[in-house]
Amino acid sequence: MKLVRIFAHERNTLLSIQFDNSDTDEFRKAFKQWQDVEYLEQFFEENKTDLHSGFYGNISLQDAIFETIEESGEFEEHIRQIALKGAKNKEPNLNDIVFKTLNNYETSLVHQKSKAYGLVRKSWLRIYAIRISANIFVVSGSAIKLTLEMRGRKHTNEELEKLKKTAQYLKNEGFIEEADYGFIEINN
Repeated sequence: MKLVRIFAHERNTLLSIQFDNSDTDEFRKAFKQWQDVEYLEQFFEENKTDLHSGFYGNISLQDAIFETIEESGEFEEHIRQIALKGAKNKEPNLNDIVFKTLNNYETSLVHQKSKAYGLVRKSWLRIYAIRISANIFVVSGSAIKLTLEMRGRKHTNEELEKLKKTAQYLKNEGFIEEADYGFIEINN
Protein backbone atom coordinates (compact mmCIF):
# COMPACT_ATOMS: atom_id res chain seq x y z
CA MET A 1 0.00 0.00 0.00
CA LYS A 2 1.27 3.46 -0.79
CA LEU A 3 0.15 7.08 -0.81
CA VAL A 4 -0.02 8.69 -4.27
CA ARG A 5 -0.24 12.30 -5.45
CA ILE A 6 -3.23 13.03 -7.67
CA PHE A 7 -2.08 16.49 -8.69
CA ALA A 8 1.33 17.73 -9.73
CA HIS A 9 1.25 20.98 -7.73
CA GLU A 10 3.33 21.25 -4.60
CA ARG A 11 0.65 21.52 -1.93
CA ASN A 12 -1.61 18.57 -2.65
CA THR A 13 -5.02 18.63 -1.10
CA LEU A 14 -6.26 15.35 -2.49
CA LEU A 15 -4.17 12.21 -2.24
CA SER A 16 -5.05 8.61 -3.00
CA ILE A 17 -4.19 5.13 -1.81
CA GLN A 18 -2.77 2.58 -4.19
CA PHE A 19 -3.25 -0.93 -2.86
CA ASP A 20 -0.49 -3.48 -3.35
CA ASN A 21 -2.56 -5.60 -5.74
CA SER A 22 -3.41 -2.67 -8.03
CA ASP A 23 -1.56 -0.96 -10.87
CA THR A 24 -3.21 2.42 -10.21
CA ASP A 25 -4.45 4.50 -7.31
CA GLU A 26 -8.08 4.47 -6.21
CA PHE A 27 -8.94 7.96 -7.50
CA ARG A 28 -7.78 7.27 -11.04
CA LYS A 29 -9.24 3.75 -10.92
CA ALA A 30 -12.71 5.12 -10.12
CA PHE A 31 -12.88 7.52 -13.03
CA LYS A 32 -11.29 5.02 -15.40
CA GLN A 33 -13.95 2.43 -14.53
CA TRP A 34 -16.76 4.97 -14.74
CA GLN A 35 -15.70 5.77 -18.32
CA ASP A 36 -15.34 2.10 -19.36
CA VAL A 37 -18.46 0.85 -21.17
CA GLU A 38 -17.56 -2.82 -20.71
CA TYR A 39 -16.95 -2.39 -16.98
CA LEU A 40 -20.23 -0.49 -16.55
CA GLU A 41 -22.21 -2.98 -18.60
CA GLN A 42 -20.95 -5.84 -16.44
CA PHE A 43 -21.52 -3.90 -13.20
CA PHE A 44 -25.10 -2.91 -14.02
CA GLU A 45 -25.90 -6.39 -15.31
CA GLU A 46 -24.62 -7.94 -12.06
CA ASN A 47 -26.59 -5.37 -10.04
CA LYS A 48 -29.70 -5.26 -12.24
CA THR A 49 -32.05 -5.96 -9.32
CA ASP A 50 -30.74 -2.92 -7.43
CA LEU A 51 -30.75 -0.78 -10.57
CA HIS A 52 -34.39 -1.62 -11.23
CA SER A 53 -35.50 -1.48 -7.59
CA GLY A 54 -37.01 1.97 -8.07
CA PHE A 55 -34.55 3.76 -5.77
CA TYR A 56 -33.29 5.68 -8.82
CA GLY A 57 -36.51 5.51 -10.77
CA ASN A 58 -37.11 3.42 -13.86
CA ILE A 59 -33.82 3.38 -15.79
CA SER A 60 -32.55 1.09 -18.48
CA LEU A 61 -29.11 -0.52 -18.46
CA GLN A 62 -28.04 1.58 -21.46
CA ASP A 63 -29.23 4.81 -19.86
CA ALA A 64 -27.43 3.92 -16.63
CA ILE A 65 -24.19 3.45 -18.58
CA PHE A 66 -24.62 6.69 -20.51
CA GLU A 67 -25.50 8.71 -17.39
CA THR A 68 -22.55 7.28 -15.45
CA ILE A 69 -20.08 8.16 -18.19
CA GLU A 70 -21.46 11.66 -18.59
CA GLU A 71 -21.68 12.46 -14.90
CA SER A 72 -18.31 10.96 -13.99
CA GLY A 73 -16.47 13.31 -16.35
CA GLU A 74 -18.15 16.33 -14.79
CA PHE A 75 -17.62 14.95 -11.27
CA GLU A 76 -13.88 14.43 -11.80
CA GLU A 77 -13.45 17.94 -13.19
CA HIS A 78 -15.41 19.42 -10.27
CA ILE A 79 -13.20 17.66 -7.71
CA ARG A 80 -10.05 18.74 -9.53
CA GLN A 81 -11.14 22.40 -9.66
CA ILE A 82 -12.05 22.54 -5.96
CA ALA A 83 -8.81 20.77 -4.97
CA LEU A 84 -6.78 23.20 -7.06
CA LYS A 85 -8.48 26.21 -5.43
CA GLY A 86 -7.87 24.71 -1.99
CA ALA A 87 -4.21 24.15 -2.80
CA LYS A 88 -3.92 27.87 -3.52
CA ASN A 89 -5.60 28.61 -0.16
CA LYS A 90 -8.69 29.97 -1.83
CA GLU A 91 -12.22 29.20 -0.78
CA PRO A 92 -14.09 26.94 -1.08
CA ASN A 93 -12.21 23.85 -0.01
CA LEU A 94 -12.83 20.11 -0.37
CA ASN A 95 -14.51 19.86 3.03
CA ASP A 96 -16.96 22.67 2.22
CA ILE A 97 -18.04 21.54 -1.22
CA VAL A 98 -17.09 17.98 -2.06
CA PHE A 99 -16.67 15.69 0.95
CA LYS A 100 -19.20 15.02 3.71
CA THR A 101 -18.91 12.72 6.70
CA LEU A 102 -19.81 9.12 5.86
CA ASN A 103 -21.64 8.61 9.13
CA ASN A 104 -23.67 11.53 10.47
CA TYR A 105 -23.06 10.31 14.02
CA GLU A 106 -19.27 10.42 13.72
CA THR A 107 -17.94 13.38 15.70
CA SER A 108 -14.18 12.80 15.59
CA LEU A 109 -12.36 14.83 12.97
CA VAL A 110 -9.26 12.62 13.22
CA HIS A 111 -9.29 10.24 10.25
CA GLN A 112 -12.95 10.90 9.62
CA LYS A 113 -14.49 8.59 7.01
CA SER A 114 -15.88 10.77 4.25
CA LYS A 115 -17.78 10.52 0.99
CA ALA A 116 -18.22 12.69 -2.07
CA TYR A 117 -21.36 12.47 -4.19
CA GLY A 118 -21.60 12.90 -7.93
CA LEU A 119 -23.06 16.16 -9.19
CA VAL A 120 -26.58 15.25 -10.27
CA ARG A 121 -29.39 15.62 -7.75
CA LYS A 122 -29.64 11.93 -6.91
CA SER A 123 -26.24 10.59 -7.92
CA TRP A 124 -25.09 7.02 -7.39
CA LEU A 125 -21.41 7.89 -7.83
CA ARG A 126 -19.34 7.94 -4.64
CA ILE A 127 -15.71 8.63 -3.82
CA TYR A 128 -14.66 7.53 -0.33
CA ALA A 129 -11.81 9.15 1.57
CA ILE A 130 -10.20 9.68 4.94
CA ARG A 131 -10.23 13.31 6.11
CA ILE A 132 -6.90 14.60 7.42
CA SER A 133 -7.96 18.26 7.62
CA ALA A 134 -10.54 20.59 6.07
CA ASN A 135 -8.68 20.50 2.79
CA ILE A 136 -6.62 17.29 2.84
CA PHE A 137 -8.31 14.00 1.99
CA VAL A 138 -6.91 10.58 1.10
CA VAL A 139 -9.11 8.67 -1.36
CA SER A 140 -9.58 5.03 -0.36
CA GLY A 141 -12.02 3.90 -3.04
CA SER A 142 -15.24 4.46 -4.92
CA ALA A 143 -18.57 2.87 -5.72
CA ILE A 144 -21.70 3.05 -7.74
CA LYS A 145 -24.15 2.98 -4.84
CA LEU A 146 -27.57 1.77 -5.98
CA THR A 147 -29.06 1.13 -2.53
CA LEU A 148 -29.86 3.24 0.51
CA GLU A 149 -27.28 1.55 2.76
CA MET A 150 -23.72 0.42 2.06
CA ARG A 151 -24.02 -2.74 4.12
CA GLY A 152 -25.50 -5.73 2.42
CA ARG A 153 -23.84 -5.35 -0.98
CA LYS A 154 -20.48 -6.91 -1.76
CA HIS A 155 -19.01 -3.94 -3.66
CA THR A 156 -19.97 -1.35 -1.03
CA ASN A 157 -18.87 -3.60 1.85
CA GLU A 158 -15.47 -3.76 0.14
CA GLU A 159 -15.36 0.05 0.19
CA LEU A 160 -16.03 0.09 3.93
CA GLU A 161 -13.11 -2.30 4.40
CA LYS A 162 -10.85 -0.14 2.22
CA LEU A 163 -11.73 2.88 4.37
CA LYS A 164 -10.65 0.96 7.48
CA LYS A 165 -7.43 -0.25 5.85
CA THR A 166 -6.61 3.25 4.62
CA ALA A 167 -7.18 4.80 8.06
CA GLN A 168 -4.96 2.16 9.67
CA TYR A 169 -2.24 2.67 7.07
CA LEU A 170 -2.26 6.45 7.62
CA LYS A 171 -2.03 5.96 11.40
CA ASN A 172 0.85 3.52 10.96
CA GLU A 173 2.64 6.03 8.72
CA GLY A 174 2.08 8.86 11.22
CA PHE A 175 -0.20 10.88 8.94
CA ILE A 176 -2.72 11.97 11.54
CA GLU A 177 -3.13 15.71 10.93
CA GLU A 178 -2.19 18.36 8.40
CA ALA A 179 1.07 19.17 10.23
CA ASP A 180 2.28 15.63 9.42
CA TYR A 181 1.96 16.28 5.69
CA GLY A 182 5.59 17.24 5.10
CA PHE A 183 6.93 14.22 6.95
CA ILE A 184 5.33 11.38 5.03
CA GLU A 185 6.38 9.64 1.84
CA ILE A 186 4.12 10.39 -1.11
CA ASN A 187 4.66 8.76 -4.49
CA ASN A 188 4.13 10.49 -7.80
